[in-house]
Amino acid sequence: MKRKLRLRSRPADPRQIALGLGPSERYKLFFAAMPPAAVAEQAVAAGQRLQAQFGIEAPIRIPHVTLYGLGEHDGIPHEVIAAVRHVAAAIKAKPFDAVFDGVQPFNGPGQPLVLRCGKGLYGFVALQNAIGNALAGAGADRPLFDSRFVPHLTLFYGGSSVPETVLDEPIVWRVEEFSLILSLQGRKHYEPYGQWPLQG
Repeated sequence: MKRKLRLRSRPADPRQIALGLGPSERYKLFFAAMPPAAVAEQAVAAGQRLQAQFGIEAPIRIPHVTLYGLGEHDGIPHEVIAAVRHVAAAIKAKPFDAVFDGVQPFNGPGQPLVLRCGKGLYGFVALQNAIGNALAGAGADRPLFDSRFVPHLTLFYGGSSVPETVLDEPIVWRVEEFSLILSLQGRKHYEPYGQWPLQG
């Protein structure tokens, strides 16, 4: 019998709270497409220009496109990381060009301001589907894909006052790999746990 790969979010350990120790450190694990350094710098610069224009002070996010969430965990989920790394190595998807051609406020906690994806949208969707299908085949307790998935790159939070705008110069990115990322909630740090080339 195949063991189910548990990816769903879990609450903080109540035993720690009962002992007065507070919740344990919470980690978020996810697959993402991370832009190369030059593209990341363009995204950060675009966010900084908008903040200066509209008088917004907020931390600029680490540029990335989240592809597939792998749950929140108390402590580093070594077993899950090992399992999904094995799955990721077998995922097949084609490289594609992505063009981020505008900014818009996005519905969600904190009112994120995002770079929207024009050309390349379906490349991200196909990659997310490939990841979901591979995880389902490995017995993961998650849906194959999220039908609400809208590929985007978050610049910062608190951007509800910024109108939807077309960029003077689109940000173009050849997506050729995807990564497994672990982030500690509340910290501006992403730890990579693997990168895999797109080869379909």
